[in-house]
Amino acid sequence: LLAGLLAALMATSAAMILPRSYEVELLFYAGGNDAVDRCLILLESKTVQDKIIEKAALPLEREELREHLKATPEGEIGFMELTVCAEDADTAMTLAAAVEEVLPHYAEQIQEIGTLQIIDPAEPAEINDYSLPLWTLAGALMGIFASTAMVLLMAQTDHHIRKEEAAMIAYDA
Repeated sequence: LLAGLLAALMATSAAMILPRSYEVELLFYAGGNDAVDRCLILLESKTVQDKIIEKAALPLEREELREHLKATPEGEIGFMELTVCAEDADTAMTLAAAVEEVLPHYAEQIQEIGTLQIIDPAEPAEINDYSLPLWTLAGALMGIFASTAMVLLMAQTDHHIRKEEAAMIAYDA
């Protein structure tokens, strides 16, 4: 029980310390051959990243911006999902709005991409929060399980020879 209590306290502490994350998702459609791949490359370009940082008016470097943006192709028919992650909702929404404005503008300048349409615009940020009761319960269960397993393992590996009198007393009881 003590191990379960200690593990529950550690899990609760971990849930309180872990950073919260806000995510905003955007869905784009790009027509043309390999248009999504070209958009992904365009999003990695210094010019586009600098313009996104300028539009967002946030004190970010390019490396920090790359950490906030995660773009992935959706299927093979021209859809691209962009996820903006940040530690606060305002930053996530500001970056998403800047991407919505900048990326289509630069994409239309490239013939092979054509028009980049926003299918699902940015919506208010969702929080990835850690449930304290769930983490506490999981920690307690893991602690109790681990301590029980350790006691059983110790009992199974105990090969001490006991005195006959002690064995008789245990047998009589």
